[in-house]
Amino acid sequence: MAKGNTLALVTTMVKNHSGRHLTVGTSDDTRIHELIEEKQMWLASSWDWQHLKDSWEVALAAGDRLKTEPATDVYTQTIGINWDRPVLVETLYNGAYLTVDYGIGTNEYNLYNSASSEAADPVQRWQLYQTVTPATKYEVWPIPQTAQTLRFTGQRMLATLRNGSGVLTTTLKLDLDDQLVALYVASELLMRENSKDAAAKLALAQERFHALRAGPSTEKRTFRLGSCDRDIVRPIKIVTIAS
Repeated sequence: MAKGNTLALVTTMVKNHSGRHLTVGTSDDTRIHELIEEKQMWLASSWDWQHLKDSWEVALAAGDRLKTEPATDVYTQTIGINWDRPVLVETLYNGAYLTVDYGIGTNEYNLYNSASSEAADPVQRWQLYQTVTPATKYEVWPIPQTAQTLRFTGQRMLATLRNGSGVLTTTLKLDLDDQLVALYVASELLMRENSKDAAAKLALAQERFHALRAGPSTEKRTFRLGSCDRDIVRPIKIVTIAS
């Protein structure tokens, strides 16, 4: 019951949960492998998994407007951003990270017209552009007058379960919890067979999902200020005073 187990092990777990024969290389294996891959991708897009959180940085030069999404994270790993999950974008300007909001429209272009190369600092908004090529481009607004660093923080894509030829490979490892994926796949197989055990397996899968979601908390702490009748969230800055 862990993350980082191989496709082969999770396949065996699926067979155990669904009551299928455990002989390796049966005709079911290929389909089970595909279901595991599909189910893991679905689960990854259904929740912000903390262990998949990552950051990417892009250098913006003065005059930059369109950029290609980063393919390497801040740890130099070749891994992309999962755009199915929320992504926080910030710009490093004058030594501080400032939030960059999503969406560029008429109001923005009326203020600083990017088509006319009107520039200003700092970058305030961004927007994705899906292209016909695999790479995704994005626009920043306004066009920066000076160099800045754009930082993306979100969920990374899953590590692939396929080799360089695109074939599912049993020695490659899943990113998500093995029991979670195995239970969901087993319940789907049992449902297709109209098995009376399908509902029980699905309930176990959902229970596992909820248990994992209740893991490390990202809830903001709130503090009562004076006699206010509501909680106000305030960032806390630690200040050290030299003696």
